Amino acid sequence: MHVVVIGGGIIGLTTAYHLNREGAEIT
Repeated sequence: MHVVVIGGGIIGLTTAYHLNREGAEIT
């Protein structure tokens, strides 16, 4: 699973954090 997080802020960081914990690749 490849996830691209566009933008920052608490929403982006929280989403990236949880996806990363599930083993997603964050860029």
